Amino acid sequence: MLTGDKLVLQNDIGTTDAHVLVVHVTGRTVTMTYTNVHLPRLLFFQGMFEGHDVRWEDTRSRKDAGMEDGVYHLCVDGYTARALGESVFTEADTLPELHKMIQDAVRCHFDENDMPKIIRLHIVQEEVIAA
Repeated sequence: MLTGDKLVLQNDIGTTDAHVLVVHVTGRTVTMTYTNVHLPRLLFFQGMFEGHDVRWEDTRSRKDAGMEDGVYHLCVDGYTARALGESVFTEADTLPELHKMIQDAVRCHFDENDMPKIIRLHIVQEEVIAA
């Protein structure tokens, strides 16, 4: 699907709603979101990109009663932001771009009278170093 200057590709890989690969292409920037109910498969998928300039966010597990084990696992390259206590979510490829996307998402979500005066970010960064 082409939306403006962004190409979005989605492939429902498996038999559940949690086996999904979504690829966003904007210019020369690619963002991937991959979910799987089997953590070893998700880690295998990430491993296929070793040696390439791919930056994965932390792998997150989510509860969902509709999944076979009641949980699925999610990994995203790039940056994502989620509001606490509100249904606001956005993503971007760089941190400066994420700041702009957060501001835009907040402006779209809140009425002018209810809009927060400041936005506080809690940035979590996972790093792996050699032992």
